[in-house]
Amino acid sequence: MDFGQWAGAMSRWARTGRHDVVLLDSVHSTNRLGLEILQRAGGDSVEAWIFALEQHQSRGRFDRSWSSPRGCGVYASRILSVPLEVLDILPMVLGVALCEGLSGLGFDCRLKWPNDIELDGAKVGGILLQSRSSGDVARVVAGLGVNHSHALADLPWGKATSLALAQGADLPSLVQLSIVLADAVEAELERQRDFSAWSAEGVMERYREWCRHRPGELLEITIGEVVHRGEFVGFSKCGHLRLRTTGKEMLLAAGEVTLGRAGDRRRWAEPGEAP
Repeated sequence: MDFGQWAGAMSRWARTGRHDVVLLDSVHSTNRLGLEILQRAGGDSVEAWIFALEQHQSRGRFDRSWSSPRGCGVYASRILSVPLEVLDILPMVLGVALCEGLSGLGFDCRLKWPNDIELDGAKVGGILLQSRSSGDVARVVAGLGVNHSHALADLPWGKATSLALAQGADLPSLVQLSIVLADAVEAELERQRDFSAWSAEGVMERYREWCRHRPGELLEITIGEVVHRGEFVGFSKCGHLRLRTTGKEMLLAAGEVTLGRAGDRRRWAEPGEAP
């Protein structure tokens, strides 16, 4: 993909907004650059978008590599500041925004807790938040990735897909997809602009509408070398997953979710054991 053509189209969108926009041909990762920008800014607030045509050292959750070949996906980061008390629900806010954007393009996506976006049960995108706290404010770099035109050969791990591989909708251009998703994020942040008025219950109500998990579903939550196995009960008001194990309930803030048949290679956590 030609960088000049892509950057020209993205620049026209950038001029309609009120935030700085960085457009890159290639970068180690948009999140890493975002963290470097925050470091250079010191304590100053930064509101910006970073987009790249290619990432060559991109990472997802648990430091997994993320396939970011040139011109095949939306590789973006949004830099913003939020009150520390709303940081836990920010991934849910962004997940809802991305699902609403994709739905508007005809893709029937769902959210896999905490922040994977799925099509037909396969991962098509995700969110990675990295933050630096100062007092009661969190300065956040929110990495947003969506597979646009990846071929099967570009997806070397697990159950992953791309919009091009999905059925049932026309494939938008990469520029159109990038703009639709960024606008969806901005609309959601604008809706919640008065962070002090954020309702965790309201955010989670909307998150549940997009979530693939249903009460009673058997889940395995992997945290490090420990696997917690039980029934999905629901979510706490701040987005923690509620898991019932042998009659007891656990609250989990993060973890790798699989449907409950992973085998016995790692030990099962005992009910009530700390994650």
